[in-house]
Amino acid sequence: MKELLDKIQTELQSRLNNIRDVDIFITPHANLIPGGTQFPAIGIKDGTVKRHELAGGEELDKKQHVSLIPYVKMYPGEQSIMGGSGFKGILEFVEDLHEILDKNLLGIEGMEAAFCENEKESEMFGKPGDGLQRKIIIYKYERRSER
Repeated sequence: MKELLDKIQTELQSRLNNIRDVDIFITPHANLIPGGTQFPAIGIKDGTVKRHELAGGEELDKKQHVSLIPYVKMYPGEQSIMGGSGFKGILEFVEDLHEILDKNLLGIEGMEAAFCENEKESEMFGKPGDGLQRKIIIYKYERRSER
């Protein structure tokens, strides 16, 4: 999991030029945003790992889940969701993430599949006045390795 989180973070930092590297962060909890974060931003959270021993016990199949939590600022009306003049809403921001990560095996040995398995609905986040909209998306990575 450690290698996977690191590779996802590095890939996003190298491809999303409009976001500071420090604003793409690995987080211990989906509701935790580091102090000083500017938006848009992306939290990366480790998820469940399912292990399956293959016939003969020589190989191991792992299904690893990673949550990505993109955040954008709140804007009047529907703009935080749909976007506006000169900025992306949460839906377009999520599509950018899919463009980068869907089918991207991240150069990890034995990785066989990478896709977004689940997207939760977008939601306002934080205390009133914080002004954030987020959407949690869950990627599934399938990896085969020798024991």
